[in-house]
Amino acid sequence: MSTSFSASFSNIDQASDPLAFVDFMDDANAMAFFRTAKRRTYDLLALAPGSHVLDIGCGAGKDVRAMAEIVGPTGRAVGVD
Repeated sequence: MSTSFSASFSNIDQASDPLAFVDFMDDANAMAFFRTAKRRTYDLLALAPGSHVLDIGCGAGKDVRAMAEIVGPTGRAVGVD
């Protein structure tokens, strides 16, 4: 039985090529649509310097790093995957 690429996201550690998932996410994050959606998400979260934020399912942590920039040294951004 074959498993689809997207369904494999729940078991990346068992994948024959886990880096393919990182490449996929990097490619998606480079698309204008997703960059715009992520900026909108940060706006809706009302993140500001000093805020604390937890990203559950953060993957490689690119969004956590972006939110850490927003909350600055007085805030905290933590990612769990």
